[in-house]
Amino acid sequence: MIRAAGPARRDRGLWGRSLAQEERLDAIAAMFDHDEPRVAPGRECTRCGEDRTSQFPRGRLGGWCLPCGRKQRREHRLRMAARPAEEIAAEQAARLPDGRKRCWRCRTWRSISEFAPNRRNPDGLQDRCRKCLLALRYRRVAIRAWGRGPWPCTYCGQLGREVDHVVPRAAGGTDDPENLVPCCRTCNRSKRDRPLLAWLATRPAPPPSEHLDRAIAAARRG
Repeated sequence: MIRAAGPARRDRGLWGRSLAQEERLDAIAAMFDHDEPRVAPGRECTRCGEDRTSQFPRGRLGGWCLPCGRKQRREHRLRMAARPAEEIAAEQAARLPDGRKRCWRCRTWRSISEFAPNRRNPDGLQDRCRKCLLALRYRRVAIRAWGRGPWPCTYCGQLGREVDHVVPRAAGGTDDPENLVPCCRTCNRSKRDRPLLAWLATRPAPPPSEHLDRAIAAARRG
């Protein structure tokens, strides 16, 4: 079988590159082949029109400078917060037609009634559910009181990143730091809203610690 002659092969340079590729590489090499230091060209912000070379995000060659970006985000938040309730309700119905939203923290789909309002978000709701917002608040209180975790669990000694209410909130417990102790996830799920002394009676003796003594004293007072 005789094949038809194809088009003539283009001339190739070193390493099989085409002449056009060789010319581009030579041009790039010529940019760095000099003795005088090169000065970075000025970059103008497309919003304010000023030369703010040092005020651009790293790696960005154009667009808005950092002050203009912060100003735009602030204006956007104020504009979203000033929306009427009818517009927020329409946007929420369009984005969440089934009445459910995915929590950013626990990654579970929950009813929109389990989210606190936030007019600055497009759908008018917080990104985290109420339960995750409470956990975040307790964790901030714990960090101020005990430093960053993980902390030894008060009830078993294992490392944990959760906070337990000595007197459960369902029984009238408060969010005061004196009513909070570091806890692991297993013990927190096991205790739930049961009284502390009754729950400890069904478990092995916990290791002695300052948090345990304070928890027992708070449970007896409560």
